[in-house]
Amino acid sequence: MADFQSKVTRRPRSKLERVVEVLHRDAEAPSEAAGLTRVLEELERHVAETVRRALPALQALPLNDARAQLRESGVSHRPTLDRILLWTGHLSSVAPSEGTLRLVVRLGYPGESFESVARALDAELPASEALSLARRANGLLDRHSRAICLPVKPRCNKCCIAAACGFRGIGADPSARLQSSS
Repeated sequence: MADFQSKVTRRPRSKLERVVEVLHRDAEAPSEAAGLTRVLEELERHVAETVRRALPALQALPLNDARAQLRESGVSHRPTLDRILLWTGHLSSVAPSEGTLRLVVRLGYPGESFESVARALDAELPASEALSLARRANGLLDRHSRAICLPVKPRCNKCCIAAACGFRGIGADPSARLQSSS
């Protein structure tokens, strides 16, 4: 009876969760992008550790104060600001880079700006594991956008998430509608 109830009450996974799962599995498989994958993972760990070390006082501040402190220190680019807040644990948001924005719009997420696309992604974060999934999605989607889902001539034939993609390199690129996130 307990097994049946857990199956009945289990929440269906969002598109974002399914895409992150496939990207995670693909990142573990050997590929020509494996070297780039390792470099990017190391870079992400380095960035996270640098942010944590350099901004210890930031972590103790409430979100709005931390955001204001970053703006005062010269961080005004919204994706960068949100990414720092994600890695310091202040924000449970995917904090998409420009490459991630391009990728998720090609996947079919709505929006024409950083704000609208980020809201669509965040709406799929389950409350119970929002920070963990946001961090995984941030890294995996960014890495995929750099290695496979390129701005010009995306490598759709090598894409492990092509089945979820609305673009697949055919027709007009939906990411062309994105506004600058400066």
